[in-house]
Amino acid sequence: MTMLIARETPRALLNNLKTWLESKESTTITGSLTVAVNGMDPPIAEPNTTLHAVAMSIDFQQAASPRSLYARLMVRCYVEHPDGSHDFNELQELAGRVAESICRYPAGHGDVVTADVDSGASIQFDGGRAYAYIVLLLTVPTKNDI
Repeated sequence: MTMLIARETPRALLNNLKTWLESKESTTITGSLTVAVNGMDPPIAEPNTTLHAVAMSIDFQQAASPRSLYARLMVRCYVEHPDGSHDFNELQELAGRVAESICRYPAGHGDVVTADVDSGASIQFDGGRAYAYIVLLLTVPTKNDI
């Protein structure tokens, strides 16, 4: 059996999704959105500002077809207010908007075939920070021409 290799590296795909999420055409997210990739944590909120941030990582999975692979996109969404508080509804809303935006990612870009929500959003806590965790299942094209 031929080993399938994704057309884009994980880093390149995450950077493309980051650029898409930060663009004004991609989403209904209002205000600025900080996007961290490759397992990096988003920054802490600046004084007197509310942080809206997303941290993403990706894990390529098994073959979806002879020309595509599944990939799990893990997304952590943060909304932190200047006083350090979190609003669970805002976390869920941001996760929903990010998922919707990624699911609308244009096929014309050539690095994602399909995107759907796999699980979440669930509220998680890590080191005192609350975030909404959501997993999207992507189908990505491969380099293989069969």
